[in-house]
Amino acid sequence: MAVQEAFLEDLSPSEIRALPHLFEFWALPHQLPPRNEWRTWIILGGRGAGKTRAGAEWVRAMVEGATPRMAGRARRVALVGETIDQAREVMIFGDSGIMALAPPYRRPEWLPQMAEDGASGAMRFWVAQMSALFGAGPISEVAAP
Repeated sequence: MAVQEAFLEDLSPSEIRALPHLFEFWALPHQLPPRNEWRTWIILGGRGAGKTRAGAEWVRAMVEGATPRMAGRARRVALVGETIDQAREVMIFGDSGIMALAPPYRRPEWLPQMAEDGASGAMRFWVAQMSALFGAGPISEVAAP
């Protein structure tokens, strides 16, 4: 407890305000992406294991840079859920979804009318990256970004 208190005492007011949005600080080890190169990351867990939060934070990390005005590595992201409704209600607007986790000054804009390539909506992140929302279906129906 003393180490945590000392750490917090050394933070500036703006660093303290940013702390809730620094997922790497709060995440459990299984919620962080693998450190080595990977193409598929599977998080197995029951209800409440933090799967949605880990995915939402990873998407944010891919589209947002390390500093407020920096863009991330990904320009376009496909968010695919079992159904479009589930994807929207859980991945976008759920308690651990992207909209709930984004700091107010970096909250993306939900654009339901921007459906293209079979998507059912899109999000525009503040750094102009886009994500498209898809329901799972035959692979030929999903034109990934």
